[in-house]
Amino acid sequence: MDPTLLVLTSITLGIIIGGALAAVVFTARGAAKRRAETLRPELPSAAIEVLHALDSFAVILDASLTPVYANPAARDDPRITGEELADADLLRRARGVMT
Repeated sequence: MDPTLLVLTSITLGIIIGGALAAVVFTARGAAKRRAETLRPELPSAAIEVLHALDSFAVILDASLTPVYANPAARDDPRITGEELADADLLRRARGVMT
């Protein structure tokens, strides 16, 4: 087999395999996001209003200890980063309540 043809074939196969793997990763990531959205419970509007009125730190967690809702005081607090609790003490307390 001609070396030039072998190199071109290898590059083509690499591009095809890389594209297929990228498609699998993006599909799996999208499925995980959709699953996470379906697992999030809907909060009653009255509960959101009560939590919104509180001046102190208030967070509602789901079974996986992921924050479902954080009131304005909690959103400004550094113990919550993105969609997770960053404070180990808060996580320990939440796990203690769940058991």
